[in-house]
Amino acid sequence: MDLRGSFSSSSFSSSFKSYDLSSLGSTIAIISKDPEDIEFIDINRYQKRIVKKKDDYYTISLSQVLYDGIWQLETMFQVEEDEDTFHFAAVGIVQDSYDIPADAAHSLQPPYSGCVNHKEQDTYGNSSFKENQSLRLEFDSDKGTLVLYIDDVQQPVYISGIKEKVRFIICMHYVGSSCLIRSLKKLPEQTYMHVDGEKAVDW
Repeated sequence: MDLRGSFSSSSFSSSFKSYDLSSLGSTIAIISKDPEDIEFIDINRYQKRIVKKKDDYYTISLSQVLYDGIWQLETMFQVEEDEDTFHFAAVGIVQDSYDIPADAAHSLQPPYSGCVNHKEQDTYGNSSFKENQSLRLEFDSDKGTLVLYIDDVQQPVYISGIKEKVRFIICMHYVGSSCLIRSLKKLPEQTYMHVDGEKAVDW
């Protein structure tokens, strides 16, 4: 899912009970091919921050493999230095079996495009997003779907037909970009629902 404009895969606002991995003794860990390109900051026992230190495309994956149940990742992209500077960013999923190169970009989309990018194909229909907005991905391994929420609003374009192990990914480009990982949770039930204009992109 391509944040800051779209949601790409290489890749119901309601009340529900959730399980935070951090509170169960697990930690949020990432796979990084170039440790000098990012700073991984421990905010507290529940949240982490990834800060970009070089100007180049860089895709990071969370080490948690998603294959059973319903998983939710909540992130927020921020610009800490110059808010007027353009900062490319994206979120999504990748096959667990794929070894992401150090300088990989999930796609090269224009900013704020609101598209879903999958296998180099773009599907438009989702809202664009900006810094300091809550971006939530919900992966349902039983249904094989990946849904994006922007500030708790479910987006109509989603990924379907996912029948393999995957991992969440985060992509950034410019120095000063940062991504706050607000939570990684396993949910007891789905939160998404049918919405007007929904469109499935086949995995």
